[in-house]
Amino acid sequence: MPRRSGGLRSGTRYKLRIKSRDKGAHNIAKQLQDFKKEDIVMIRTIANCHSGMPNSRFLGKQGKIVGKKGRCYAVSVLDGSKAKIVVAHPVHLQKLGGLAVQISKTNEGVV
Repeated sequence: MPRRSGGLRSGTRYKLRIKSRDKGAHNIAKQLQDFKKEDIVMIRTIANCHSGMPNSRFLGKQGKIVGKKGRCYAVSVLDGSKAKIVVAHPVHLQKLGGLAVQISKTNEGVV
């Protein structure tokens, strides 16, 4: 029986699509952004920046910054009911504020 290929980008045809207005050079400010520990962030994968790209399973998830590993950040994210650590480059992270921070503070014991 043939085996199904299952690489890191399998099943991401629409998840990692780049809109025409977003094509081109990366924003340098996004690459240089800093986060503090306990900041609430959302994982927003940018497909044409391959360094520090998290798995597509975590696309759109929000979590807390746990620490820093080299140029990347360790983010604690819930995968179902289990907390997991995702290492991602700052290009793929977006800082959240307002209502998202209030919601995450109510679920503080979970993450």
